[in-house]
Order: sequence, then structure tokens, then C-alpha cells
Amino acid sequence: MAEVELERMVDIDSQPLIIGDTIYVTTFQANVSALSLDSGQVLMAT
Repeated sequence: MAEVELERMVDIDSQPLIIGDTIYVTTFQANVSALSLDSGQVLMAT
């Protein structure tokens, strides 16, 4: 599972947005992911 999440992170296509302890990024395919700044755990991915 972690490998799949890492593959998703490869196409980050924007400046990350940090709100509180969560970082939000968009990818080349216009997906959005939210990650914990503390642990790096994926909290949400579309």
C-alpha cells in the first residue's frame, strides 16, 4: 500500500498548501491528497 501512495506523490504538480497540521497537494491528474505533517500518513486521497 505504501508503494502505491508513494507513486501518487510522484506527480505533485502544485505548491503544497499547509493548514494546521495537514498538507494538501494536487497532482498532474487533478487529484487531491491530504497528508499529516507529523507522520506523513495519507489522510485523504481522491
